[in-house]
Amino acid sequence: MFRFVAERVAENEAAGFTYSLQSLWPINDQNAPRTEAETAGLQFVADNPRELLQRRDAGRHRVLYGGLRRYGHRAGLCHLP
Repeated sequence: MFRFVAERVAENEAAGFTYSLQSLWPINDQNAPRTEAETAGLQFVADNPRELLQRRDAGRHRVLYGGLRRYGHRAGLCHLP
């Protein structure tokens, strides 16, 4: 569902934003961090899986990094049989 909605948002230029699920160890290169800030945020999650990190990207966009251990129980509701 995450990918489906992300693709629909990306197709809609009027939305004015995009989002993606990234990893330090991506299966697909398109899901790798693109900047040093993204890499640092993902490393924070790897080091602190129960914490939430919020940052501003160029002062305009809010960027959230949250570990699976923080949200895993919610993700499991959709992804477990």
